[in-house]
Amino acid sequence: YWAEITEARRLIDLPQALGLRDLHVWTDTTIAERFDWGREEGIWVLILRVYRLPQAVELPMLPEYGGCKSWIELQASIDTRGSVPVVADSDWNHYLGAITERLGTSAA
Repeated sequence: YWAEITEARRLIDLPQALGLRDLHVWTDTTIAERFDWGREEGIWVLILRVYRLPQAVELPMLPEYGGCKSWIELQASIDTRGSVPVVADSDWNHYLGAITERLGTSAA
């Protein structure tokens, strides 16, 4: 699988972040803890479209991939041709519409 970030938005209103509870896997407690973590209150919402690769790819576990990281850059390229969305377009549009409605206009 691989994912494409289709939108990203930083939320600075905790109730707005909690209003997405049925569209992700985190608990309200986790959202609140993450919201208050760091120098500035807020949390990033990343809307991801996930795709299934046509065949499995095995990657080596390199030392630079380890540790507590939100994102890593892979050293190897992965051919994504032939990938298919995990969620059908109609369902994707439904979820995207629900998120956009709750957050307002499209993210920057």
